Amino acid sequence: MLTKFSSPPVSRPFNFNSTFLGTALAFIVAVLLIVVSGTILYFSPATDKWIPASGLLIFFLSVFSGSFFAAKKAGTKGLFHGLGVGVLFFVLSLIIGLFLGAEIMGLAIGKKLITALLAGSLGGIWGVGDKS
Repeated sequence: MLTKFSSPPVSRPFNFNSTFLGTALAFIVAVLLIVVSGTILYFSPATDKWIPASGLLIFFLSVFSGSFFAAKKAGTKGLFHGLGVGVLFFVLSLIIGLFLGAEIMGLAIGKKLITALLAGSLGGIWGVGDKS
């Protein structure tokens, strides 16, 4: 009786294309959520105290959606693809903020970095595990 030897599973390399597409999607989601949030804050009696919380939520949802997409498109290594989107989104948003004249504050930067890493990790793991 002949036995078949199965080859070891092939580990696919990191997919930069899906990471860049996920980051682009994250920026699109961010712009859309900023418009919606700005409209709600403008027409509602909500005060300005909600702006920092809504900004952090928009940041989280944008990175999460981009990393979910990137990991789903890559099909493997969801954590790495999600973290890639999170770090890339964080760095690019920091650069854009500097060009727009935003102030750099250590605590705010740290909070955004932690949010980007957490959202990227969760979105990447969920994206690679999603079977729909």
